[in-house]
Amino acid sequence: MLTARQKVLNNLRFLDLSYSKLRTFDLRLAPNLEQLTITSCHDFVELHMPADHHSKLKYLNLSHSKLKSLHLGNTPNLENLKLKGCNHLVELQMPVKSLKLKYLDLTAGMWKFKVSKEDYYRNMVQELCGD
Repeated sequence: MLTARQKVLNNLRFLDLSYSKLRTFDLRLAPNLEQLTITSCHDFVELHMPADHHSKLKYLNLSHSKLKSLHLGNTPNLENLKLKGCNHLVELQMPVKSLKLKYLDLTAGMWKFKVSKEDYYRNMVQELCGD
């Protein structure tokens, strides 16, 4: 939940916080953000993306951060995801069908991919039924 002291930046579409001391970022602070770059932020550990927030992100670059997990459940417009050099990242969760992902950079990381049971069974039924 956002506090009274936090200002929501409704008009912000592009944001680059590279090389900052940022530790976390809450996407609710910029609900119309299309491009977010947080590279080489060696203290960055969490991108907060609440389940009820539907992100407009098309481009997300979190390369060289200390993220341990990233959950992209509500990013249906995401086309470009860069996680290069995220050596601490061991879990990446993303929806199977809703992403429009065209570019994915996962170089230099250790991964465990998870697919939700709902997405897995929906895809299996669609493949079997020919939908």
